[in-house]
Amino acid sequence: MNLLRSALLIVASLAACTENKDVLTASGVAAPGAAAVGGAQATLVLEEEPCSHCVSTVRTALAKIDGILRVDIVADNREFVVHYDPAKVKPEALLQPLKDAGEPAKIKT
Repeated sequence: MNLLRSALLIVASLAACTENKDVLTASGVAAPGAAAVGGAQATLVLEEEPCSHCVSTVRTALAKIDGILRVDIVADNREFVVHYDPAKVKPEALLQPLKDAGEPAKIKT
């Protein structure tokens, strides 16, 4: 019962963050109204229809990449704006970890 309750709380907080367009950092901490960070950004679009678990999977996969500064989740949970240090990572390097995690994506142009 506690596990189910915890899962529901996580889903509810993720939904609240996306509705309020808060920022979910790579560490998973919500930072309402956070100022834009330096570096570059790329918008990734999931190739498959997202589920509530996808947000966590994408965030976890991206958090493992050195040079990720912040991940913003667009309201429909299908697009992610990734802020990164271009000296440490290139946008194309964001795709394979997502594919490996079962969440294939493409870079929005």
